[in-house]
Amino acid sequence: MKIDTVCIIDDDPICVYGTKILLNHNNFVSADILVYEDGDEALTNLTN
Repeated sequence: MKIDTVCIIDDDPICVYGTKILLNHNNFVSADILVYEDGDEALTNLTN
């Protein structure tokens, strides 16, 4: 099963990088990986 879009909410660039590597390595995501530094930013961008 592949997911079309994944949203990562984290302000640590090392964690974001590692999460992206794991998702891509396992072919888990077929399209987009969205990255936001905090929850407010994610809510603002995802609800518009």
